[in-house]
Amino acid sequence: MMDTEVVAEGELREWVTAHKITAKTVDLLVKDGFSSMDAVELLDKEDLSQSNIPRGQQKLVLKAL
Repeated sequence: MMDTEVVAEGELREWVTAHKITAKTVDLLVKDGFSSMDAVELLDKEDLSQSNIPRGQQKLVLKAL
């Protein structure tokens, strides 16, 4: 991982912690290519419904956006 990717993922992990989103959800987001806040801010309900993220966590992600 490049330094900018490490920073971006670190910012993502701080954001999810502040919104009670689990580490497992972060791992799933990163696995799906949403490894930065710029990418996460583009998430929509359809993206989340196609993921393996539990529904409750999906709702928390959408609320946090």
